[in-house]
Amino acid sequence: MRILIVSYYFPPYMNVGGFRAMSWARRFFDRGHDVTVICGDGQEAESCSFFYESLDRDLLTLKIHNPLLEAAPASGSRAPEAGFADKLKIMLRPYLPMVDSYVLWSRAAVAAALEETRKSGRFDAVISTSFPLSAHEVARRVKKATGCVWAADFRDFYGQFDSNELTDSPRSRFLARRFRAYGREADVVLTVSEKLKMLVDQALGIGAPERTADTMRPAHDDSGEGAVVLYNGYFAEHLPPIPPAPSAPPLWRILYTGSYNASEFTVEPLAKALSAWPAEAGGKPEICFTGSPIESVEKAFHEVGAVVRFLGPIDNREALRLQTESAFLLICDSMSGPGALLTKTFEYLAVHRPIIGISRPGSELRANLFVKEAAGYCLSMDPGEILSFMLRWSGNVSINEIQGAFYADEIIRQYSREFQADLLVDRLEALSKSRSQEAAE
Repeated sequence: MRILIVSYYFPPYMNVGGFRAMSWARRFFDRGHDVTVICGDGQEAESCSFFYESLDRDLLTLKIHNPLLEAAPASGSRAPEAGFADKLKIMLRPYLPMVDSYVLWSRAAVAAALEETRKSGRFDAVISTSFPLSAHEVARRVKKATGCVWAADFRDFYGQFDSNELTDSPRSRFLARRFRAYGREADVVLTVSEKLKMLVDQALGIGAPERTADTMRPAHDDSGEGAVVLYNGYFAEHLPPIPPAPSAPPLWRILYTGSYNASEFTVEPLAKALSAWPAEAGGKPEICFTGSPIESVEKAFHEVGAVVRFLGPIDNREALRLQTESAFLLICDSMSGPGALLTKTFEYLAVHRPIIGISRPGSELRANLFVKEAAGYCLSMDPGEILSFMLRWSGNVSINEIQGAFYADEIIRQYSREFQADLLVDRLEALSKSRSQEAAE
């Protein structure tokens, strides 16, 4: 197949979401498909330099400039004050019938896509992944012009609603109509978790609960099953070699990798658990966070006599190495919103280390990923339960106990990005074949 991927973020310049499109492009290419990518040209690259990643595949990448965006400040530097034009855009935003400020980028991207079809032939499938939402505008136009299969991926749907300020306004009504159009016209709608699926299905006017990736069907078919959950997963190729049995004890630390939002996440249950740490158990584990220092986190752990360090920005391979050698891995549920599955969760599963999940009842973590109990995972808001879990893993644990404490390898492998990409390409191949047969008849 000829496959077009529309993703504003793509190597070498990207955010965390760019890994999703990259994993698809790599897997499709490895399976023998002709892959073309339309993406941004990296004008904001300085702010995301630590996400640099080599694609390592010889595929066509069409880079499009967005004249409405200024270059972002260098990573770590202060953003400039909003000028008159910025303030005017904010004031007019509720009244503008446009999906986002990438509208000029999307027009140029459509032109580039259609020019590529004139030069090299039509695409069999187009995949658009957002944010920005205008990626779907590009794919929508390509489908209308060529009749190809369209898969629309809403990987951060909740964030898009929040950032677009969908109060009752001319723009919100325009966006509501646009979402319904996506639901009618896309052959497959994708998202990243069951909680986000409910929002996507509602906004796009599709589906019903209980959708799984191995039963993908067109979003607008008669089954009513709606959006397909396709997990972000972990990069199997980024995993460091893991010996069959630990040759040395792990570093006595609790590690949190990825971004942290103090208004959304809380470390209070862990801090309270450490405040009750018994003297006879020895020293408390060190707390390590990737990224920049966070005042509320520093205060919470300093008050209970725990050492906290911030490691700065690190790339994905280094994050996995740090996870592999840590005594505990920490993840926090969002305290508001749908509680989506964070990418680090799948990496934590893959490296087979004990996981402390500060997780509220009914969250995506508890209701989906960790629904089956295992000794290596503690999901709780209760400081006493968290303390007991840490003490259980602080002593001498036998090899047999370690091997039986985590989910089986055959389960975890299903959460790799490669496995999830295979689910998608299998479905696109079937849809493309069906479309070709219908055309022949």
